[in-house]
Amino acid sequence: MQILVGASRATLRLLAKTMVQTLYFHVLYRPFREQARPPRRCLTLSVQRV
Repeated sequence: MQILVGASRATLRLLAKTMVQTLYFHVLYRPFREQARPPRRCLTLSVQRV
């Protein structure tokens, strides 16, 4: 019975670690994506000026 409890603890740890890493990667990825592609407002303003 202890083996099953240990396995479930390991599974929960793995799931928690995966969720934390996923959130961390989203936080890191968001600024790069926003810098690479300007907002639509900037694009429409630059088109209107020309």
